[in-house]
Amino acid sequence: MTSALLLEQTALCSLFLRRPLIRKYAFRMALAGSRYSKAEQPHLTTHCFSQAALVLTGTEWDLAEDHINYNIGRHTYLLGDLSASIKALRPLLKLSSRQNPSTQLTFIDDFLTVLRVSPSVLALYSLDRYFKNYVYMYDELSRHMEQ
Repeated sequence: MTSALLLEQTALCSLFLRRPLIRKYAFRMALAGSRYSKAEQPHLTTHCFSQAALVLTGTEWDLAEDHINYNIGRHTYLLGDLSASIKALRPLLKLSSRQNPSTQLTFIDDFLTVLRVSPSVLALYSLDRYFKNYVYMYDELSRHMEQ
């Protein structure tokens, strides 16, 4: 936990330089989030990854953005915030993903887990019509992985 706190502080120091190092801030916040995750601190994990997401969203760093969104989705689910979890996990389900099939399968599996826990979230985000498609994607990827 101490290492996470120190990483978070060094990330903040990156912003107060004459020329702020924005990407270094995001990288260190993501590292701090990973350390908080190992220390089983989902609130702090979500905070750190959310700060990193503010910097990396919309950049060409797709894999880093996927990693951050996945961790936000997973930890908000642990905190019981299903709406925030869906909001973070949904962008991971894209046709143009550069992730390998096993990682895509993990993303879909976690997304379906959140949807199964709360059917009201399906209606809230108008996902009920897509649910069967996500299940189909999961089944197809699973079959592909077995071959």
